[in-house]
Amino acid sequence: FAMFGLSYLVSFHSSTYRSLKTKEKIFWCLAFPRALFGVFCTFISCWHIFVDPILFKDVVNTSTFSSHFAVDVVVGFFIFECTAFFSSNIVFREFNMILAAHHLLSLLGFGAIVYSEKIHFFSTISLLNEMTTPFSCLCW
Repeated sequence: FAMFGLSYLVSFHSSTYRSLKTKEKIFWCLAFPRALFGVFCTFISCWHIFVDPILFKDVVNTSTFSSHFAVDVVVGFFIFECTAFFSSNIVFREFNMILAAHHLLSLLGFGAIVYSEKIHFFSTISLLNEMTTPFSCLCW
């Protein structure tokens, strides 16, 4: 939520931002936290693949401080995303079932990983899929 607020404060001084419609302003501000999340996911996945391959020893039971941190960050991000997604759906009277399913399944899946403290290998490596997220935010 802090990154969303920071994005708003920085963007507010832009004449381009001020000329946007309300819905476009919200998506503009959401692009910054999403891009940061994508960079974080790329970094943490590459870290676990190339620098700290401890998770490869036992792909089900092994975990590290950095894998716990990564999974906790992901859960926090998806709580933020679900809040933003469902709030904007209510305000703008829209609903995207596929995006809702993506956010809810991700939140439930990573929440289960936090609860069980298992399969950190698969969860941190799968975050590499978020590598394209910063580039999808460049349109703003």
